[in-house]
Amino acid sequence: MNGTTSLKQLLSQKQIEIERLEAKINAQLPKGRDPLGVKYLERLEQAISLPGTSNNSKKLHSDWETWRKQVQIPDYNHLPYPITIVSCDKFYWPRIEQNRDQMEGGQIQQSCKKPHLGVAFSGFRDCVFKIQCGRKQLHIFRRFQEEREYIQAQLKASHRNPKIIPPSWGIFPLRSGQLIWRLSKKHKNSLQPWQRHRLYLHCTIDERLLSEEGTVQVCSEKIQVSQKILRQSQKKTSTTQDNNQTNFQKRQQSTLLRLSQGSIQRPHAVPYISNPDLVLGVSLNRQLPLQATVVNLSTHKQVATCTAKQLLQYRKSHKTQSGSLFGQINHNANLIERLQRQRIIWRTVSQKEQSKGKILRSQKIEQLGIYTDRVIARRLVDWAMHLQVSSIVLPHHEGIKDSIEANLQAKARTKYPHYRAIQKRYAQSIRARYPHWSYSRLIQAISDCANRIGIEVKILPTVLADDPAEQAAAMALQNTVESEV
Repeated sequence: MNGTTSLKQLLSQKQIEIERLEAKINAQLPKGRDPLGVKYLERLEQAISLPGTSNNSKKLHSDWETWRKQVQIPDYNHLPYPITIVSCDKFYWPRIEQNRDQMEGGQIQQSCKKPHLGVAFSGFRDCVFKIQCGRKQLHIFRRFQEEREYIQAQLKASHRNPKIIPPSWGIFPLRSGQLIWRLSKKHKNSLQPWQRHRLYLHCTIDERLLSEEGTVQVCSEKIQVSQKILRQSQKKTSTTQDNNQTNFQKRQQSTLLRLSQGSIQRPHAVPYISNPDLVLGVSLNRQLPLQATVVNLSTHKQVATCTAKQLLQYRKSHKTQSGSLFGQINHNANLIERLQRQRIIWRTVSQKEQSKGKILRSQKIEQLGIYTDRVIARRLVDWAMHLQVSSIVLPHHEGIKDSIEANLQAKARTKYPHYRAIQKRYAQSIRARYPHWSYSRLIQAISDCANRIGIEVKILPTVLADDPAEQAAAMALQNTVESEV
């Protein structure tokens, strides 16, 4: 009987997932941006103008009904599109000199302050932007500046002396960047849009390239890829090769030479030592919102299990590579309840404002959610390091909300099979108690923290199970199935 009920619940869950996926695909149409306000004026003109006359009574009636409902005009994004720079050699890091006038003995004297760090981009190097960031990011930008100057100096020296082999741009820590406009809190009441917004630079960094050991690892991976590409290119006969293919082979050979012999000094990092038999699986759900289980792959037995709330209650007693402590009670123990409580309160307030035609967004709750995800990720990685886990298996974030919602509706149908109103009330009560979590952001935070330490992260499809601990264990065991295949 239990097997039949479980099978019906899984079938119902899959049907709900398919229905939600179809509705999402139909709703995902590109909206575009409206920097000049043209689309907004067109929709506003349509909203205030009366529908035209028509001989077709049904069409006339539908037009009047549409006009009478007065659907809210969509709020188009009026900011320009972001500018993406995909090559690290397109960045320049000049120094911005500062001079300050001082009065000494009735005469004006200039005293030079420490220069600011700036950034410019290929194509418009005359536009230099001053970098304003926190202390945690400042040393990374200074590393960019120092290493770019070193690589440029080595490239110039190699032109004079062919025996000097400069490092490759492939081992530069910065991989890509993006310039975006964001609203400024200090100037949000200004009149002009360029005064209300500020430019932000988002950078993608390979953190392995910040240490000597990580650089050796990246170099070996890139050398293998370049050798494979070069072998495939050399299979072609000389009669089928043209000048472009010959130049391509020369570039690949130069890249191999610079990767294998070009060097750059970087600080050393202590390598993480793990047990290859221990794998940590993670399951995500609405109530917890995270359940982690460590499984021994040789015996297929669970070693330990932990929820997100248990991770937040204690910290390590010794300092780890991520800089946190374990064993002492900390003030983040009730962080999940605090965030859920604020989300429930804000949802009530926003529903009242939406009935008046206003759309509100709480920056405070969003920042608290980001902080909570980072704390959970750091505690999870510290717990994995304490147990010497070799890898972490995470569920794929695509469709995870639909899967959780479908599981909730399937449970409601199984619990109250013939009462749709009770099913709806049951699902609403669970949604009211446990609002949706940003699962993709949590997965990204765990991946970033684990990669920083050196723990391998694998993202695999979600395994269906009733119990979160069993689902996490199944995710960990799925890693063995994937490796065997």
